[in-house]
Amino acid sequence: MNQKTALVVLLFWLSTVGNLMCQDYFPIDPGTEWTYGNAHPSTPNMTMYIGQEPVDWNGESYRQMRTLTVGDSAGQESVPSVLLRKGKKGNLYGINLAISDEEFLFFPGKPEVGFSWTGLSGLSRITSTKGSIETPEGTFENCIVVESISGGSKAYAYYQENKGMVAMTLEDKLLMYLIE
Repeated sequence: MNQKTALVVLLFWLSTVGNLMCQDYFPIDPGTEWTYGNAHPSTPNMTMYIGQEPVDWNGESYRQMRTLTVGDSAGQESVPSVLLRKGKKGNLYGINLAISDEEFLFFPGKPEVGFSWTGLSGLSRITSTKGSIETPEGTFENCIVVESISGGSKAYAYYQENKGMVAMTLEDKLLMYLIE
């Protein structure tokens, strides 16, 4: 996966996480880590993690989510992705400083089918709270499914309780999946 494709996947991923129970479907505890396999064998795995130290921004305390990407054959480099904080009503808010310093709704506190919002890269909405998806790691069931539309393409992200995102598809093609 080249850097441009990785950025598109990251933007889709960031925009699709909009309507989930914050701590249940997208944990932001320090040290939380996800490693994703990619559907293309030549594409390296990607690891995302929540940093240990809080980050103060405009009077609020955030957690920094970072992405480990393979820069070259010499190793990995850590790239800041987004700042995250949990709001009073369970909403999760984010700031992607590579794009803007304005806070956006990362995902609301209660998942409901049909809820929609405008995320970083387009319109997102919850299409199911009981979805499932088959991946090389097995079947993930009882997932919240978030559809995002950007540039005429539809991406679907699948979130499982206490795990976070477990898979992403572009239309019906698997892009990435959680390695457990």
